[in-house]
Amino acid sequence: MKDQIKTNQARGSVNKPETILGVDTDDEINEDDIFGDQFVATGPTPKGEVLSLLVRFKLLRQAARCFEYIKTTNPAWGDQGEINRRKLLVSKLTPSQRSEFVDVFKLIDTSSDGLITLPETKAVLSAVDDEKCESELLDMINKADPSVDGNTAITLSDFIGVMAEAKFYYLFKETFASLDRDNSGYVQAGKIDQILCGLRDLISDDRSSLIDIDDKDILIDYETFARMMIGTA
Repeated sequence: MKDQIKTNQARGSVNKPETILGVDTDDEINEDDIFGDQFVATGPTPKGEVLSLLVRFKLLRQAARCFEYIKTTNPAWGDQGEINRRKLLVSKLTPSQRSEFVDVFKLIDTSSDGLITLPETKAVLSAVDDEKCESELLDMINKADPSVDGNTAITLSDFIGVMAEAKFYYLFKETFASLDRDNSGYVQAGKIDQILCGLRDLISDDRSSLIDIDDKDILIDYETFARMMIGTA
């Protein structure tokens, strides 16, 4: 909002707009002329251009979405199957996805100690206007590592694990939700099967059904089905 106000002020009135360098012309502009000391960086992040700031905001929004997903999970503490399931999901990430998650982690870990702590979790959620009380934040941090109950910080490997799980959950859910034009929360089994088989056909010649249901018109709760696809339901 402040950026918009400053831009409007620089342009002049609506009836007598003035030319803005870098917007109405091809001239290069100095960010200090526009923002002054508004974006003084803290930690390792240098003062960047607006585009760079928006990219960082997008990465932080990913993390916030991931944390929101963690809150809804119920890990089976210490269960080897739970640990192996998380590792399997991580193994399905592409190199670029892994690299991006590492970048997100470093952006949140302002102390550069290899851990995301309670204050850092609170800071990143506040930055994207997603306030949470301390008990909620501690619960999310604890659930990041299913191997033990009582975690007070998130390591890089645990963060990548949670990001992978959240990534695939939202991928399935949003893909199926695109078929739900009435926003009912349900989709016909046949439509889900058609989508999954269509995607599989891109890499396989297998033509068998992926959903073992005779009645393809039966309605499926696709949020629950998305959790089933990643092994959490």
